[in-house]
Amino acid sequence: MINSKKMRLTMFAASMVAAGALTGCFNDKSSDPSSTSFGGGASLGALVGATCNVSDSAPRALSVYTTDANGEGTVSFTGSATYPIFISCSGGNFFDEANPTGGANGDGFRPNDGTLRSIIPDADSLASAQANGGKVAVTTLTSMAAAVYDSLPAAKKNPAAAKESITNVVTAVYPGLLANGGIANVLKAPTVVKSAATTLNGTEGKYAAVLAGLAQIAKDQNKSPSQLATELASAAVARSIPATVVDNIVAKTNTYASSQGGDAGTTTAPANNPQPTGTVAEPTGDESNPSDPGTPTGGTGGTGGTGGSGGTV
Repeated sequence: MINSKKMRLTMFAASMVAAGALTGCFNDKSSDPSSTSFGGGASLGALVGATCNVSDSAPRALSVYTTDANGEGTVSFTGSATYPIFISCSGGNFFDEANPTGGANGDGFRPNDGTLRSIIPDADSLASAQANGGKVAVTTLTSMAAAVYDSLPAAKKNPAAAKESITNVVTAVYPGLLANGGIANVLKAPTVVKSAATTLNGTEGKYAAVLAGLAQIAKDQNKSPSQLATELASAAVARSIPATVVDNIVAKTNTYASSQGGDAGTTTAPANNPQPTGTVAEPTGDESNPSDPGTPTGGTGGTGGTGGSGGTV
């Protein structure tokens, strides 16, 4: 005799499986209807024609884009992401502020021989970077922060540690950039610089001037900005950046900002953080106290100031 109750249950289960296959049920994240889209801005000066890969901490590959004539592109993906999110840009050509009439075409653009990276700690950080039409920065400073984060033990890797990595790197190199905005000033892309005539204004102009200062230091040391970025990232992971480099960044940033007009001007460090020291504090990864910068290790660096003649990282 056929067990009609058992047959009905079997048919119901089969119908649910079929419905799941049609509607994407059973937690199939590939069919997650949510979507995220934001702009990225890669800059040494402007990095154009670079390939940028975006991934999260799952790890999951989220998006790939190519930077346009302004060094910008659009990140777009469906489903939820596990923060922090990482961006890695390589290839392309960048505008070299230290040699604005150089390059194969005399337009200041040179091949990019390295990789720029960025780290987005959480959704709030992403929203801050996008404020007023902003793009997410992919620069030397964000590359250094990503390297510091990568160096942490797995148990310490979380959004709080990612935020600290950004704060600690910029505090060691150029703390004035954190004034009146904190890490949002570092995660928002700087003014696009792709000619010697670019005028710099405000915080985004100051950020561009810091990158230009680094470009000048790279030229003084007969290196490419990408080579200098890689070496500075290694120094940041080691928790100490040479004092001569820190001093030089301050001096050359202020000189470049002044020479480009606008109101980016020279900047002094916040009163509660008198000058850069070159020491990068180790992130604690403490979610209960995300503002705790941890305990610095390594050397003490210099005292900032008006700069020297550069140095070897």
